[in-house]
Amino acid sequence: MPTRSIRSVLPLLRMRPLAAGALALIVAASQAQAAPSKLVVFGDSLSDNGNASALVGQYGLDLPAEPYFEGRFSNGPVAVEVMASQLGLSLDNHAFGGALSGVNNRINALGLLDGTGVQGQITSYLSGTGGTTDASALYVVWGGANDFLSSPTAATVNTAISNLAQNVNLLYQAGARDFFIPNLPDLSTTADAIEAGGAEQAGAHQLSVAFNTALAQTMAGLQSSLQGAHIQVFDTFGALATLRADYIAQGYNVTQGCWDGDMFGQGSLCADPSKYYLWDGLHPTAGVHQAVGQAFAQAVAVPEPAAWALSLVGVGMVGLMAHRRRTTVAQTVAA
Repeated sequence: MPTRSIRSVLPLLRMRPLAAGALALIVAASQAQAAPSKLVVFGDSLSDNGNASALVGQYGLDLPAEPYFEGRFSNGPVAVEVMASQLGLSLDNHAFGGALSGVNNRINALGLLDGTGVQGQITSYLSGTGGTTDASALYVVWGGANDFLSSPTAATVNTAISNLAQNVNLLYQAGARDFFIPNLPDLSTTADAIEAGGAEQAGAHQLSVAFNTALAQTMAGLQSSLQGAHIQVFDTFGALATLRADYIAQGYNVTQGCWDGDMFGQGSLCADPSKYYLWDGLHPTAGVHQAVGQAFAQAVAVPEPAAWALSLVGVGMVGLMAHRRRTTVAQTVAA
């Protein structure tokens, strides 16, 4: 599979302004980072590789049920699994589908998922490690979307950003130093938002932009105040906009989910998931996860150039991966 240098990618990227107000990766610019020892993940359904399913399964619940892939909220491996594989790192994944940025979870599963929000995951993790972390690991903290699904208001921006800042600080105080923080995709491009249309869809876009702008500013502040920390903010919003445009150019479906049913297995499935951008009303397909995971890995693996150049890797790499994904999707998508 051919590769391209950052220099060769940049001319293409200059034609694509970053969405969400020119968000930048925030990087400790002085020295290149050593290779991480492992990937530790905290997040929601975009990162959950079976944790929620395993927990509720102990009580006889099958959620999410087939055709969801082995407990994931998609039809194949999620982005952080691809990221870990690409980087050759072991994956320590604590993400739970439905996780809010704080302590709790928005999925009503008889209370079984209470306490599994992103902050709840971190608290539980630190409890199990005696309050310490591996300083050489890379910590992914990705959340916020479920906060807006529960309460799509401007006040939620402040709440979610405050929670995520606390989450990074909790890990930092326990010894973590290397952080990878993806921002939110454009929530107005989910099948549910598209179906709602009008003011609701427009509001989802505005909240996504507001959150991402605040996230960049907040993480910049933490980068300045947390001595020795290295914080990368990945522009998921811009990266997925590029990938979605490729799907549109290919004539693929970007407005409906391949699966039109619920998480309990009631519904109907499309004939070819590889020709869909969305798996269900909220989540992307395995092909999208594959491209994003590869872009995550590329952003981490690139040596430290100027921060402005690195900020574009998310958009550029996903654009390039979009043309490669079809052969990979055939291997990863659960039929």
